[in-house]
Amino acid sequence: MKRITYLFFLFFLLQNTFNLKAQEIHNLSEAILPNQEKISQQSDELLNPVTCFYYDKIAANLSFQMDGDYLLENLTRQIWVESSLSWLNDSLYQYFYNDKNLLDTFIVRKRNNGGVLENAYKETFSYDSNDRLSFSNEWYWQGYWQEYYRSYYTFSSNNNLLYVNRYTWKNPGWLYINKYSYNWNALNDTTRITLEGLDIFYGVWRYFWKVEFSYDSLNSLIKKDKFEYYSLNNWRPELRDLYFYDSNGQNIENIRQDWNSSDSSWVNDYRYLYEYDINSVLLTIVYQDWQQDSLNWKNVWRETYTYTPQNKIATMFKETWSPGTGWNNYVQRTYFYDLNNNWVERITYLWNETIWKNYYRHLATWLVPVSIWETLPYLESYHLYNNYPNPFNPSTKIKFQIPNTEFVLLKVYDLLGNEIVTLVNEEKPTGSYEVEFNGLGLSSGMYFYTLKAGNYIETKKMILIK
Repeated sequence: MKRITYLFFLFFLLQNTFNLKAQEIHNLSEAILPNQEKISQQSDELLNPVTCFYYDKIAANLSFQMDGDYLLENLTRQIWVESSLSWLNDSLYQYFYNDKNLLDTFIVRKRNNGGVLENAYKETFSYDSNDRLSFSNEWYWQGYWQEYYRSYYTFSSNNNLLYVNRYTWKNPGWLYINKYSYNWNALNDTTRITLEGLDIFYGVWRYFWKVEFSYDSLNSLIKKDKFEYYSLNNWRPELRDLYFYDSNGQNIENIRQDWNSSDSSWVNDYRYLYEYDINSVLLTIVYQDWQQDSLNWKNVWRETYTYTPQNKIATMFKETWSPGTGWNNYVQRTYFYDLNNNWVERITYLWNETIWKNYYRHLATWLVPVSIWETLPYLESYHLYNNYPNPFNPSTKIKFQIPNTEFVLLKVYDLLGNEIVTLVNEEKPTGSYEVEFNGLGLSSGMYFYTLKAGNYIETKKMILIK
């Protein structure tokens, strides 16, 4: 089954690409195109940005919320009403899929003043013959569905996103408002994202900003620089993020810096510190602000995580720092799972100085996807899919398709280019295939898998975390 790419908040994410942090280093392409976990997390942030967890912002890049072979169907958000000691429905997020298990329609319903859930927002998606997103449109409810935005997506032959062109409705037609352009290196990592568009104030088309990505010899992201455009192809620094790793390749520190134009220097703004257990499982994240007057870092908040025996998130615990009292309770969340290890309920609590009080909760229902891999009537192109899950421990599935009978070679390599294993080495007829790679006996880190079929060659990366 394909990994599903979800685009509900694509425009928001693209506008804030520079704010993606932490585990996006595992897969930049996945960070640019959000998945359904990011969609569901928006409900927390819309409720109260202060009480959402930073873990939510990086978890989608650690493991997709499409658990196992199930698809998210409905996500209900409820708020706690203390006066009646009961939960009140606040929002409903609904997901509809096509016959290839790709997201077709996403609908948001919000509670109105009468306490009834009514339509608020809708997004629909179209795909090309290679199941790549080609078009999406956004609708807002005004007693009827009014279309406001359209986005067109262009991909390279390596299935990397190249352009996103966006239009908005301006009577009597569609107005071209902006364009996102992407550059990639040979390892399919993003090297630059550029935004250009219509300057409404001056009525001219111009560049707005660009973000450039730098990697080390191990292909780990080490720096992101954001530049703002100011005149005649001149760019000036604005922000940058620095990434640091331990000897195991784990991201242990990220620092945000701002450009000080008065003395042409970088000034620290804030940083994240990450701590893992001996199996490379994330345990804590500490957020600190830079104190320019004392040239020291100051604690702001800390998050701590626990996991189920199946390595699913079990609890999140957030504390805030006070110089006089140290770490203080603030907010926590507990997850509950069904027999298929899909989360079905998560409750968020606030600390009221003496006890934890209910704040809000989410309820999820899941679908068994349509089985498509053995029933596709025809295939038009070669394609190597992203492995799932990714990161993984200890095994992951790799899927690919070929449009002709070909001799197929599928191999896995380590970061140094050493061959780890050959998964496929035979002639195969037209069709879609799935193989499993088991990382038992291998160390945590980044690995690459390469598919060769006829003249087609493609390489993708995956992360083993123990």
